[in-house]
Parts: sequence; C-alpha cells; structure tokens
Amino acid sequence: MSRAHRDRIVTGALWCSVGVLATLVGLMVHERTEPADAKAEMAVVTSGYSAMTTRVSNEELMTLIDQPAETLLVYRVVNQRRVDLVSHQRLPELFAAARASAEGN
Repeated sequence: MSRAHRDRIVTGALWCSVGVLATLVGLMVHERTEPADAKAEMAVVTSGYSAMTTRVSNEELMTLIDQPAETLLVYRVVNQRRVDLVSHQRLPELFAAARASAEGN
C-alpha cells in the first residue's frame, strides 16, 4: 500500500470521526427530556468545508466544519428561513478534551 493511499484512508477516517463528534456536539447542545433519534439527512464536503444536517426531536441542526480555521459550528435551523449559531468550538481543543475524557482525566 502506497503512502498516498494510506494517507487518504487516514484522512477519511479522521473526517468520519469529526462527523461523529459534530453530531454528538449537536446532541449535547440540544437539551431534551426524552430520547430522540438523530439521523444525518444531508452531508456535503467541498474545498475544506463539511456540512451536515440532522434532525433532533423537532429541530433541525446543521453542523459545519471549517477545516482551514479548524472550527466546528453548530446552527439551529429556524422555520427553514434562518439559522441561529448554537455552538462554536475549536477542533484542537475539542479533540484534546475528548482525549482527556477517554483517558479518564
């Protein structure tokens, strides 16, 4: 296996992890009293940006990953007319917190 092929696999796996983390952040942002299903409705990846919409309870959330700025933005879609920023996270800090949590710190 060539190094370029291995790098593409690793990059793909990292982006999948980012998508999962984005969904989890969206779920954490949305306080709920009863369990709800969250399903990715649409995902788009282009030129350093990834966007995904997901429905949580009666709300639609959009997560945006800005790769050049290393940020994760979570928006709430309101009446299919506007979006409100719900959360803004820096990816390095988000991954560091996840690592610390996994290690029990």
